[in-house]
This record gives sequence, C-alpha cells and structure tokens, in this order.
Amino acid sequence: MSHQQAPERRSLATSAEQRHTSRALLAAIAFAATVIAPAADAKMYKCTDAKGRTYYTDKLTPDCVQQGTQEMNKRGIVIREYAAGQIPGQNSIKKEETRKSPEEEREAIERERRDRALLATYASEKEIDLARDRNLEQAGLVLQSLRAREKNAVDKVTKLSGEAGKFTAQNKPVPDWLKEELANAERELAAIKAQVVSKQREMESIRARFEADKERYRELTQKQGEMRK
Repeated sequence: MSHQQAPERRSLATSAEQRHTSRALLAAIAFAATVIAPAADAKMYKCTDAKGRTYYTDKLTPDCVQQGTQEMNKRGIVIREYAAGQIPGQNSIKKEETRKSPEEEREAIERERRDRALLATYASEKEIDLARDRNLEQAGLVLQSLRAREKNAVDKVTKLSGEAGKFTAQNKPVPDWLKEELANAERELAAIKAQVVSKQREMESIRARFEADKERYRELTQKQGEMRK
C-alpha cells in the first residue's frame, strides 16, 4: 500500500508546485502593472497569444510575459523589447535587456523619424496613392521622351549601317567618316537604352517605396487606433 501511495504523493506535489508557479507569475504581472500604471496612458504592448495571434493591449497579460512583448510609445513606435519571461518594470525578475549597438540605435532613431514624417505628411492612404501617381507621372514623361530619342537613334544607326553596307557590297572600303558616324550613333543608342532601363527601374522603385510607406502608415494608424480604445 505504501508503494502505491508514493507516486500519488509525488503527483500531488508536482501539481502543487505548478499552481504555485502560476500564482507567482500572475502576482509578478500584477505587481508590474502597478509599477507602470502611471505611464499606461502613454504606452502599449504588442503581445502574441499561445496560438501565435498578435494583439495590442495597455495591460500586461500572461501571454505578454510568456511569449515576449514589445513596448510602444503613444505614437505606436517600438521603444523597448522584452524576451519571453521578462516583465517590464520589475527588475528583480527581469533579465538584462540586450544592448543595442550604436548602429542599431541610429537605425531606431532614423526609423522613428521616418514614422513621424510619414504621419505628418499624409492624412490618409489615398493621399499616399496620389503622391505615388504624381511621381510616376513625372518619371513616365521622362521615359516617354527617352523612348522617342531611342527610336530616332535606332533609325540613325539603321541608315548609317545601310550606307556602310553598300560599300561592302561593292567590295569597297567603308569611308572613315562613315565608320566614325556609325560608331558615334551606336554609342548614343547604347547610352539611351541604358537611360531607359534606369528610368524603368526608378519607376519600379517608386511603386515599391510608396507601397511600403502605405503599409507602414496603415500599421501606425492601426496602433494609434488601438491605443485610443
């Protein structure tokens, strides 16, 4: 009988220990919430639940601590990150935060500057689309002009090549002046083609940049909306 009771006692002890750990975690979260309460109206936490779904809250939850969290300011900018098990505001059980390198600090400052500028420049996603279209229109006009120049350059090379071909067909040497004109025309055509490719890439970059701006703008305004609730 004593042998059968031993596993039961160990099982009960393990369950009691797990309950104690859970209570300690919840108590720590409650304590941390009181510590950071004065700044709650200016901060938001980005957390992930056990199923991997992301949500925003102004109060610490077990998910925030167990899965890790990001602390944001009132503009929705991430100002601090905590790994799983770290509790903001409670130094006694919080692991030391990973120190950022000077380059990372500069990048964070620059990212926040861009975010402020983005929110100050546009009042809606539609305004971002309009700004994109204006930039594309200007680049498109330049590309149209380059296309016209390219066509003229192709016609010139074709004409000069035909004249040189006549001499070759008659087994006569191509005059030096014609060789030089043809070489210049071919160089001009190559340069124009390179400009066309460059302008096309620029337009692709414009589309990608404004799409990234719109996505970031949507994220920032969503965070601001969550913080106002």
